[in-house]
Amino acid sequence: HNQRNWLRKKLINLGFYMLQKSVFVFPYPCEDELVYICSNLNISDYVDILIADSVGFKEQEIKKFFQLKS
Repeated sequence: HNQRNWLRKKLINLGFYMLQKSVFVFPYPCEDELVYICSNLNISDYVDILIADSVGFKEQEIKKFFQLKS
């Protein structure tokens, strides 16, 4: 529980967009960094990294958050 909360705060501090309480979005490659963080916390078995072309209905909101062109 504490590690999950720490990871959530860390991702927000790193600039990730919280799509849902347990789903975060970042528009640039960051897999290596996430693997490193999760490995150090011993939570790698509980974290999945997905690479997607679209985030669905909130895409415009997320692009605005990251100041990306539409």
